[in-house]
Amino acid sequence: MNDPSTRSATSARALCLGVSKEWGPAEDVLEALAETGWNGWFPVWNPGNDLRPAAARGAALGLAVQSVHAPWGRAADLWGDDGPKGDAAVAGIVTDVKTLITKSGTPGARAVLEDYSGTYEL
Repeated sequence: MNDPSTRSATSARALCLGVSKEWGPAEDVLEALAETGWNGWFPVWNPGNDLRPAAARGAALGLAVQSVHAPWGRAADLWGDDGPKGDAAVAGIVTDVKTLITKSGTPGARAVLEDYSGTYEL
């Protein structure tokens, strides 16, 4: 296996890959990412998912969590023509992100939401 101490998630050429449940258990996928030289990963978060075990396994393997992707289910509403539906999707994602931060148990955790109109820190 690649030595985690030789990888850096902050290097100019850091490589991160999204992890999908379709690939199998995150912990197994993270092992494969580490073995093949990736620096980090990002999961898709959905309410009810506890990402802490996978994040801990990734950290033990020297993999950074680059970001956490918002749930896919409301993506079309974000860019659709129905303003109230889009506003509800944004509000739902903000609630999800706040829940994720609270559940993370990480002191000082913060969230930055980015879209085409700007960046917003929660």
